[in-house]
Amino acid sequence: VLEPFLHHLREQGAMRLVDPAMADHGKLYSSCSPKLVEAMARLVALANVATPNLTELCLLTDGDYATVSAAPDRREQVEAMARHLGFKVLLCDPPREQAEGNGQFCSLEYLLANSQIITLHVPLDETTRNMADEEFFMLMPPF
Repeated sequence: VLEPFLHHLREQGAMRLVDPAMADHGKLYSSCSPKLVEAMARLVALANVATPNLTELCLLTDGDYATVSAAPDRREQVEAMARHLGFKVLLCDPPREQAEGNGQFCSLEYLLANSQIITLHVPLDETTRNMADEEFFMLMPPF
């Protein structure tokens, strides 16, 4: 029922947000089935904003939740899964940019101005505490 409607909205250029609420903590909800995961993957592919949690992201991309959730640095796994779903991924990591210098990184201001979904993978310390404040989110485009 939703798939044709999302196709119609896409043709109209309308916002299409899909929250694949079907799993958490590494497990599919008891009311959901693997067939639902397949259907949800089709809906997410039609969305221009999707809000999966880590478990749902793993299910939608055949990622291994146990491996990803246990990784001390999930950044690369989340990036790969997002690309698998067809997301355009922007990276802002000044230390990596300085070390790698390969032109794949952008400024935080550019990232925020051109993103609808962000994930933060930073240690919580005095340099990052309150990093995502009101001013931070005001740099993002409105829905």
